[in-house]
Amino acid sequence: MLFKEIKWIVISKKLQKIKLLILDVDGVLTNGYLVYDYQGNQLKRFSVKDGLGIRYLQSAGIKIGIVSGGKGDVIKYRAKDLNINHIYCSVKNKKEKVELLQKKFNFNKEQTLYIGD
Repeated sequence: MLFKEIKWIVISKKLQKIKLLILDVDGVLTNGYLVYDYQGNQLKRFSVKDGLGIRYLQSAGIKIGIVSGGKGDVIKYRAKDLNINHIYCSVKNKKEKVELLQKKFNFNKEQTLYIGD
């Protein structure tokens, strides 16, 4: 039991340093499935619960960015709904864009949390 408590304390201290959250989309903000309509448009399914969590983070002063290899239109619509202004789509080198956002906001690795699959 003590090991679990110590582990949680260490994780909590690391999370307190986070100032920038960068999210992938497919498999992170969506269920990972790709759906196409009859015109060939890609559809994605987003959770309102994820959106609520993002809004809470924003209200706490956390900057939010999206870095995705996916196509942009549907991602941009969701980002607009969530007031996320830093969006990079169709990205081949995600690390490069993560570093660009870190530089833009002057945050280091310890202040950045990237969630991708």
